[in-house]
Amino acid sequence: MIKIAILGIENSHAWSFASALAPKEGEKQFPDFELIGFYGENGREDVERGKMKLAEVCTCTRYADHYNDFLGEADAVMVTARHGANHLKYAKKYLEAGIPVWLDKPITASVEDFVEVARLVKKYGSTVTGGSTLYYTSGITEAKKFMQENPDFAIGGAVSAPVNMVNDYGNFWFYSQHLAEMMLSVFGTDVKSVIAVKNADSVCAIYKYEKFTVNAFYGGDYAITIYGKDQKSFAPGVDLSDINIKYNAELVPFLDAIKTGKVDRTLDYLKYPVALIDATIRAFTEGGEIDIVVPEI
Repeated sequence: MIKIAILGIENSHAWSFASALAPKEGEKQFPDFELIGFYGENGREDVERGKMKLAEVCTCTRYADHYNDFLGEADAVMVTARHGANHLKYAKKYLEAGIPVWLDKPITASVEDFVEVARLVKKYGSTVTGGSTLYYTSGITEAKKFMQENPDFAIGGAVSAPVNMVNDYGNFWFYSQHLAEMMLSVFGTDVKSVIAVKNADSVCAIYKYEKFTVNAFYGGDYAITIYGKDQKSFAPGVDLSDINIKYNAELVPFLDAIKTGKVDRTLDYLKYPVALIDATIRAFTEGGEIDIVVPEI
């Protein structure tokens, strides 16, 4: 039996993963895996709410006093804390132990933290993956396939997704990776620079690629459009109606990675949304066109 712990229980991601690994009702979907416990910062309102939700959906009732309490027992951990600044902190000792780690969005809330994650992976041989659920949604996978099959079609693009500008979880970092991964998975990772304007509840950004630009609106509904010549376009709908299926789309590749060591979203891919978000923040705070500097790992 492969033992998994979940660190950070403030959000629906943790609750969905827990209900799949240790369901209170219905058949267990992953019999080779055992959910052994959770960690959440005691006393916080969002953590206490998480405990109540977990009690409704899963059979695991163990709560650790510290995020390192599962060392030597867990075979893998899933870091689902809402604040990306906690991701390296929660994961560090497990990375040093060389076990697989899944990091929720945002992977980290700084380029520096991401570089440290990559350093630990290289040094200790752990397996790391994670990111946004939007990477797996049908509309995004359809758009990605369309771009691969029609490499000369695009003359531009547009993408939008919700954002949360002011919160206790890193502000713009908290929700922006959804849009970042939507764009990067469809239009590619070779984005050069960004210009951005911040409004009260949203950000408008223009991302420059080698041959086209993509207009991004952080603050709208989930949508993506690929613009082509002669007034042609391709705009598959982005459907989040069955979110539990989407969360399992993230869980299954990680469970496979625990067994095989192979991930579908590598650190070489995940460095791009971190760099993109960092550059976007600098663009709307400093002004002007900001180069997107991808960290060396």
